[in-house]
Amino acid sequence: MTYKKYKAERYQFKDWTITEPRKKLQEYKKMLANKTKQTPPVWSQYKKDVPERALKLKRMKEELIAANYGSRNQVTRWTEVKVLETYKRLEERRIPLLLKS
Repeated sequence: MTYKKYKAERYQFKDWTITEPRKKLQEYKKMLANKTKQTPPVWSQYKKDVPERALKLKRMKEELIAANYGSRNQVTRWTEVKVLETYKRLEERRIPLLLKS
């Protein structure tokens, strides 16, 4: 893959399993032997499922943004620990509001 004919960066291959690059390498060798045109990989084919934890964290960040705990730019940069702590404070603030209703 050192002498590839299309532009690719190392980060694009971070989610690949060990066997996937080997398969691609075999395809490239076959293409070179057959003198066929090389085509870039379909990146979307190798996307992995988003874990439930990441989805939960994303939902928490959206709620914090809606509750004005920071701008979207600020909240998206927070670490997981800070998001969890801030979300806990948001939940504690919501409980008295629910009891008053």
